[in-house]
Amino acid sequence: MWFVRRPKLAGFTPPLPTPAAEPARAVLVTGATGFIGEWLVRRLLASGIDDQTVRVDLITRDPRNVPADVAAHASVRIFRGDLTDEGFADSLTGPYDAVFHLAASVDYFGGSKVYENNLRATTHLLVACQRWQPARLIYTSTMGALDRGRWDFARTSLTESSPNHPTSPYGRAKVEEEARVRASGLNWTIVRIPWCYGPGMAESHHVRNLLNRVRLGSAVCRLHWPGRVSMVEVREAARQIAALVGNSRTFRETFFLAEDEPVAIGQLFAEMGRSIGRLSAGSICLPRWFWRILRLGLPLAPFQLKCLLTDALVVSTQKARGFGVAVPARPGHWLLPLARYNSNQLFPSRRCAPALITGAAGGIGTCLLRQLYGLGYPLILLDRNETVLLHQSRVYSARSWTIDLADPSLAEKLRATFPSRLPWPALVINNAGVGWRGYSWDCPAADCQQVIAVNALAPALIANFFLRESPAAVVVVNIASTAAFQPLPYMAAYAAAKSFILSFSLALHAEVRAVGRSDQVLTVVPSGTETGFQVAAGVKTNAKERLLSPHQVAAAIVGALARRRSLLFIGRRARTMRLAASVIPLGWQARLWEKLMGRLR
Repeated sequence: MWFVRRPKLAGFTPPLPTPAAEPARAVLVTGATGFIGEWLVRRLLASGIDDQTVRVDLITRDPRNVPADVAAHASVRIFRGDLTDEGFADSLTGPYDAVFHLAASVDYFGGSKVYENNLRATTHLLVACQRWQPARLIYTSTMGALDRGRWDFARTSLTESSPNHPTSPYGRAKVEEEARVRASGLNWTIVRIPWCYGPGMAESHHVRNLLNRVRLGSAVCRLHWPGRVSMVEVREAARQIAALVGNSRTFRETFFLAEDEPVAIGQLFAEMGRSIGRLSAGSICLPRWFWRILRLGLPLAPFQLKCLLTDALVVSTQKARGFGVAVPARPGHWLLPLARYNSNQLFPSRRCAPALITGAAGGIGTCLLRQLYGLGYPLILLDRNETVLLHQSRVYSARSWTIDLADPSLAEKLRATFPSRLPWPALVINNAGVGWRGYSWDCPAADCQQVIAVNALAPALIANFFLRESPAAVVVVNIASTAAFQPLPYMAAYAAAKSFILSFSLALHAEVRAVGRSDQVLTVVPSGTETGFQVAAGVKTNAKERLLSPHQVAAAIVGALARRRSLLFIGRRARTMRLAASVIPLGWQARLWEKLMGRLR
């Protein structure tokens, strides 16, 4: 069996531009195959420096680690070697307009060897820079060069003048390297990086390591820890570092590069959980007095615990802003790219398992697409809202199909679309739903047809089509409703359609199982969920009613798929209504629900 390793940033980076002329400037990048280093190289090749194209010289121990598109680029030269080796830096040709020194052995728990190797590499590079005299040396350091002392309760943010209390050999090496850079006489800039996150992150690095703990359901990650941490996204870090060459205000200055607003570690866990459908992450909030008691033991606590309890990892960005270095605020769902990258690395086969979602433009559909994106699945989005669908397609690199599922020619359009225009999906989620409230005889014929077609006929046609035509096994998810358990006056067509899809989906699962097929059919019955359905259908809402969030429903569906469930009730109300429907006589149900729907809905 042969395995081919894809480029680690496949799907996250646009094609590199082809140089139109000889590069105007030359730069050297160490650590070019590392986390920030690769993004920096791509930034330099795409945008240059001060609108001028650049030739990029890379140093790497193993040229096979250089991405194929970077290695083949006309403006890239690769030098194989190790800066810790005596004389290697002398073999570099130079001269350079700028040198970016990012190479480091990042091991917070390593011994003296980590300290010695990092210090030796930087010393050798500084000697070479004395010969080249670059216009700027950009040296990337870490907030780990400072850390906190035993009696520092982290009541204020770290600043550039805070005392050094490094807690690791790596941090101690950075302190000494910074001192040697300042004493070199070169035109240097020192950038201290806090927790950096984004695609390309190594599995051992802080944020990705914690993401995998959340994925595995770690008990520690379920707590909403109050300590905060400063962070920066890797692509933004690369953009800011590349721009420093032309920023004269950062000449011989040291500063932190971070987003202005730190993140509570409990909030970080919660965001990780939302990205991959683990909503238990960061969900346990303990009283403040409990955290105050724990903080009494901080002088005796290990640094890792101090970070969870206090703002030990928060840095000030005031100095950087004074230099015009301003990192934008985090966008919504800011951890999704890292979650997707992590999933692609851990489960590469998911790249070949597209997920099709109907009703993807809002509500449960939008939450499903986000979580499935974070889990590494390619997406095919169906909805009749073209504007929202196109936006989501751009954000989530998805394929889209604008279609009204009530279209009478849906079956013919499915045959014409798959696989000629869209690939066969491995997962099909019939999520789209539409309702109408009022006396049944007042419902316009077109609205009645749409309610029945979207909620009953379309899911049946779609499920049958893919189970019949798909060349490989397919997983079908049909989302029913608690309205399926009883006749529902004032929403008669909607309840009847959901009753149909509940019965149809359970029967479909039995048929698939009876013939021994490897396909899977999951029937989902969620309790009332807070989406745009109520407003669109004209249903009254009760302020005291506790509706599920669409994130909860989506996460429950994703979890059920992993466990190969065939029937899923979400929320206690769904099970209660199912039990009530089996006990209360059918005639009584209609009268009971007429009174409830008339008064509450």
